[in-house]
Amino acid sequence: MSETTDDARLVTILLVIVGAFVVVPMLGMGSGMMGFGPMMGGGMWGDGAMPWWLFVVGIAMQLLFLAALVGGGYLLYRAVAGEEGDSDPALEELRLAYARGELTDDEYEQRRAALERDADRR
Repeated sequence: MSETTDDARLVTILLVIVGAFVVVPMLGMGSGMMGFGPMMGGGMWGDGAMPWWLFVVGIAMQLLFLAALVGGGYLLYRAVAGEEGDSDPALEELRLAYARGELTDDEYEQRRAALERDADRR
């Protein structure tokens, strides 16, 4: 396996662990404050009677917070792991053919230069 793949897996595992330690307790705290959790015998609303729209707003806010955390984690992952899919597939195939010994040094350099010129025109 390549070093980049190992690094990407390590970053993914670390983000999942940190996410589990941050998100799960926060969701539990939020549900307790909205009146349907175990905190303080029914939450801060006393007898548990609250308008339905407040319940919906609470759930929506929790989902938005979770989406923001997941999006932030994804952006952090992309920043740390790097862009692996940004290279040209034709250049990748050329590198593989050169690595297999199907091309000489001169052929490789000529084709690489031609592909890079084509990529610059786009």
